[in-house]
Amino acid sequence: MLTAANGPAVGGRTYRIVAVEGLDGAGKSTLVHRMRERSPDPARVGIGRVGRAVTGAFRDLVERDDDTVLYQDVLPPAFRMQAYLFDAATQFAYMHEQYSAYDVVLFDRWMCTAEVYCAPVDEHVELFAQLRRHIPVPDAVVYLRIGPELACERLRERADRWCRIYSKTQLRDKMARLYDGYEALFAAYPDVCVVDGTQPRDRVLAAAMAVLA
Repeated sequence: MLTAANGPAVGGRTYRIVAVEGLDGAGKSTLVHRMRERSPDPARVGIGRVGRAVTGAFRDLVERDDDTVLYQDVLPPAFRMQAYLFDAATQFAYMHEQYSAYDVVLFDRWMCTAEVYCAPVDEHVELFAQLRRHIPVPDAVVYLRIGPELACERLRERADRWCRIYSKTQLRDKMARLYDGYEALFAAYPDVCVVDGTQPRDRVLAAAMAVLA
């Protein structure tokens, strides 16, 4: 059961965590902001993102103004996974007071992204397990599902950087691999709320808001 901030603590927290996951182009950021706006008291709803700090650092380190390379294709998966885990663990250790000011914090992506984008990672298993113990478990995860073809179409519509680096075939293959990764990951978690991201925006929003009801 999801518990509000003025009720019993959830896993040592007094606020709920709802994460929105899915492919690039699924509409996660838009949905998170619309969920906040539609909430009865938007001031009591925060927005967060795990991995934002290290993602920015990776881009500054590898990509800069180079439109021919992506950090995901250069930095080893185990290195990126470790950085994402450190980022998340540090965020919840040092932003506890800020997040506790809300009833619920909506996250645009969660550690599911790292699991899919960095898979498979079979190094430093014990270290990664220790770090994961410092990262809270979301009270709910919304998987905004769209297929690879639609993801590619939306990335092209917004002139995403990926479209300048990958050919159409390369982009389609990459999105197909990521889609398969998400499907396999969430198949093991039956409590995930799967929302059809191909529906009209209002229906997508209604389905996601049901998680907060």
